[in-house]
Amino acid sequence: MNNLIKKLKDELSEGRFIHSLGVAECAKELALRFGCSAEQAYLAGLLHDCATKYPPEEMLSLAISEGLCAPDATVTDPTAEFHARLGAIVAKNEYGIIDPEILNAIALHQIGGVPMSKLDIIVSLADAIEPSRTGERIEAIRKIAKTNLIAAYLDKCQFYMENILASSKTIPQERIDVFNYVTTLL
Repeated sequence: MNNLIKKLKDELSEGRFIHSLGVAECAKELALRFGCSAEQAYLAGLLHDCATKYPPEEMLSLAISEGLCAPDATVTDPTAEFHARLGAIVAKNEYGIIDPEILNAIALHQIGGVPMSKLDIIVSLADAIEPSRTGERIEAIRKIAKTNLIAAYLDKCQFYMENILASSKTIPQERIDVFNYVTTLL
């Protein structure tokens, strides 16, 4: 594990590395609280942003080569659009992670998916509420996460969709589908 942490520290910006450590610890705490593998949660949290080491133009090139988008696609922010799914590929190819549950949690940490495992939800929620994230709403979600994983995740999803709407953008259908799916888990 120490070698993996050192490699990650060498490859990510200082801020992203600190965030990744925070997500790993938060995911571990949530896993212990809600009956999931703390080791899987920690590792998925640690590596969730490993693809952000690539600059946007390289990330777009990787996304095209991995079949995540068409070569002629219009992509305004490759990091926002692809870092989660590419993160699973990077975690496997460059960090030697073979556990499909960890890889799936990395791939789904940003937007989610249908279905989602408890580990997927934990890592995605940890990304939103780790200690360096601030704000009234984040604090409220942290409080909910002390007792109800699904309610906290739903509140996180709603908060993110509200932010998208506030910026006058369209909420991607995938986010809406995830929100609707997770409501069935309550």
